[in-house]
Amino acid sequence: SPKSKLAQTAKQVPVWIVTITGHDKTVRSNLEKKGIEIIELKPQNNSRPDLKNVAQILASRGLTRILVEGGSGVAGALFQANLVDDIVWFRAPKLIGADGVSAFSSLGIETMKQAPEFKLDHTFMAGSDSVESYRRIA
Repeated sequence: SPKSKLAQTAKQVPVWIVTITGHDKTVRSNLEKKGIEIIELKPQNNSRPDLKNVAQILASRGLTRILVEGGSGVAGALFQANLVDDIVWFRAPKLIGADGVSAFSSLGIETMKQAPEFKLDHTFMAGSDSVESYRRIA
């Protein structure tokens, strides 16, 4: 949204939005007026941009690490594209069981051998939340 905090500071700190082609031109124009750069890519069959292509574009701009907060669908797609090297996991001291939203969508894993493997790097507390950092090892 052009009214978001990110949009309000986009002229001081670069903000890029990666999306598929075909969105509302007025919304795009309003975002660009705030200094946000829109990177449009053709959608794949799943109506999303090719994440490996996105990674290449971001790497060409000098980015080697990105924070992704996009929900279980985006997280699952990044794992499926083999684009996850590190995980930082925040856990609150609350239990919601199966009523909660899964952290990852389906990864298409049929055997444990296919599962990506991570090693615990470090842990710390952030208030009452536990934060765990993992690094990919396989």
